[in-house]
Amino acid sequence: MAEMEAARHPPAEARLQMAESWRRRQRRRRRWRMEKTTGEMEMETTTTDRGDGEDDDREER
Repeated sequence: MAEMEAARHPPAEARLQMAESWRRRQRRRRRWRMEKTTGEMEMETTTTDRGDGEDDDREER
């Protein structure tokens, strides 16, 4: 029992770690949603006609 208590982080540290992991999950979800929505928009506008007959080739991140 003492070993398990020693392995635990102090309460304040545990709260900080939980908050940071929550923030990471939120960032990941936001990024996923953004990629999902921009991907759909890119599919709708795959070729952007600049008037010269060439497709607009932009670099993606």
